[in-house]
Amino acid sequence: VVVIAALLLLFIFFPVGKSLLSAVLDAKGNFAPALAAERLLTADIWSVDCLRGGTRCGVAVNSAVLATIVGVLSTLLGLVLALVVQRGGQRFAGLLKVMSILPIITPPFVIALALVVLFGRTGLITGWLDAAFGIPRSRWIYGLPGVTLAQLLSFSPIAFMILHGALAAVSPALEEAAQTLRASRGRVFRTVTWPLLRPALANAFLLGFVESLADFANPIVLAGNYEV
Repeated sequence: VVVIAALLLLFIFFPVGKSLLSAVLDAKGNFAPALAAERLLTADIWSVDCLRGGTRCGVAVNSAVLATIVGVLSTLLGLVLALVVQRGGQRFAGLLKVMSILPIITPPFVIALALVVLFGRTGLITGWLDAAFGIPRSRWIYGLPGVTLAQLLSFSPIAFMILHGALAAVSPALEEAAQTLRASRGRVFRTVTWPLLRPALANAFLLGFVESLADFANPIVLAGNYEV
């Protein structure tokens, strides 16, 4: 325990502490907390000019918008896949479970590079659409749409696994009782299944939100001018 604690102090707490300390020091090594506040409150981080007709927002605002979109969409997609597996029969259950694992075990840049190869300006699908239907080539994949799509493919499997386990824990007898009382499938979902899944849905959204904020590989390849 002493050795592990010493290693943590030497290789984690000490370098992180040095980095944090350097944030409140000026170029001459003097203590300057105002300089740290100026760095943290700069317009490059917190600007909302894009909401007021400007060209772009700060990286914190862009990151929050991206994380919210990815969190909501990945939760909804994971819910649909979990319902298909748990309540739609076991025909495609094995295939969906395998597909849900693949994005997790693939290297970080694979999904982003695959989207570039398919939908980039010289991508396979982009070239085919141009040749077959005359749809002009564009760079739509670089920016918010491309990063959102890449992160959606990366993090929806995590939401699927969370919601798949939550649905497995919901007793089918509760839904069958509601159907016996002549409730429609939509009403059963709204009044029985959805309330029981709310904690799992919140977990899936928060996990997708945090994973989007922590993601480095997809934005570095696809973000373009959309800085996060």
